Amino acid sequence: MVRGMRIVAVAMMLLGILLIISYIISPLRLLWWWFRHMPFPLQIGFGVAGVGLVILFTTMLFERVANRSYDKELKDT
Repeated sequence: MVRGMRIVAVAMMLLGILLIISYIISPLRLLWWWFRHMPFPLQIGFGVAGVGLVILFTTMLFERVANRSYDKELKDT
């Protein structure tokens, strides 16, 4: 449970950083404007899909980092 909460927290932080960067860079600000003028169900759908994608990448990254010690043990033998 704690690991899942940490993964979601990191994913939300990354999503927040992505939103800040997309607002600061002028051409990406137009994407934000386009997203805000979409119908509300599409906004929710894209938002949930984006959070899911961030969580997927984050869990894959954490899994890879966790397996590094196992890979090192295989390399040493």
